[in-house]
Amino acid sequence: MESIDINNDGTAEETDLLYDDEDHVLYLYDDGDFKCKGGGMGDGSLLIAVNTAGNSRKRPAGSGWYVVDLDESECKAKAAGLYGCKFNAKGKATACGSATVDEKNDEITIVEVAQ
Repeated sequence: MESIDINNDGTAEETDLLYDDEDHVLYLYDDGDFKCKGGGMGDGSLLIAVNTAGNSRKRPAGSGWYVVDLDESECKAKAAGLYGCKFNAKGKATACGSATVDEKNDEITIVEVAQ
């Protein structure tokens, strides 16, 4: 556990960290309040995966994904479920929308890309 500003609100939260030393992926988890991309606040679980150097899937170090568990209408969600984004090594979102977690490949699948 570490104190990290995982939700980028300016306040450090107690965040669970897990490093997968076999696949070289760092996972961060928190449950609580977070800012919605389009404004407002949400409340729920946040999971982030960051690929590190030498990762087994040869993804760029620093790239990864995050998912949040939203209720219907929370952060403008059309339905309850997982929503998230993939991001590149510079932290820029490359695809966002409703998501499913592919645990076998340490990745998320974006089901419906948000505009």
